[in-house]
Amino acid sequence: MKPHDLHTHTTYSDGKNPVVDHIRGAEAAGLSYLAITDHCFNPSAAEWITQMRDDIRAVKTHVTVFAGIEAQIRDASGATTVPQQETEKLDIILVDIGGMTEGVFRNPPASKQMAIKNAVTAYVNVSADPLVDIVAHPFNLGRTPSGIASTDITDADVRTVARAFAANGMIFEIMNSSWWWFPDEDIASFTKRYADIVRIAAEENVRLSKGSDAHAVCGVGMLSWVDRVIAMAGVEKAIIDPSMFVRNA
Repeated sequence: MKPHDLHTHTTYSDGKNPVVDHIRGAEAAGLSYLAITDHCFNPSAAEWITQMRDDIRAVKTHVTVFAGIEAQIRDASGATTVPQQETEKLDIILVDIGGMTEGVFRNPPASKQMAIKNAVTAYVNVSADPLVDIVAHPFNLGRTPSGIASTDITDADVRTVARAFAANGMIFEIMNSSWWWFPDEDIASFTKRYADIVRIAAEENVRLSKGSDAHAVCGVGMLSWVDRVIAMAGVEKAIIDPSMFVRNA
């Protein structure tokens, strides 16, 4: 598999460095593929996507660079902030659960079990969205107001999501800083639990992607924790070939 990083952020959202620096960082890291996936929280103000794509095209490089976004899941219905009028300009679209997600981070229920149920339902529903390619850092629920631990997410929850992903061709991202979402957990214990989650996803025939979620050039291609999880879970064969996102390939 050619080395790749399919999740990075530049100054087009909350990243620290411009597109050109990320591409040079990808070259320095020995990557073959890189995705620029800046946040899109407001689909009505996404005119910057054209300039981002043009910036990518302006850089001469041997790295294949994809123009992308990371949108957010709005609620359990699976509605997103993907700007439908701009999707033809994009090679890759990620979505995540985050601060805007109703019933998980925003206006969460009193019960952590209900918050998890809302997240599971959101993942199942968004998996059927034909505009979305990858769900970023699934089950990133540790910083929700409900105080969810990784062990609160059951294997049954994971299988429910994984079966929907497999049925709809949705890709599950292994993100290098997924542990950050669970600040109260021991890294070794969390890594083992997340490897179990990834293994269950692969058992259900879900395809997996690799991303750093780099918000600065120094993080581009930093995937050491991802590779640890992949090795622990034994899921090397489930990792996607990023050339699938090359147009007209």
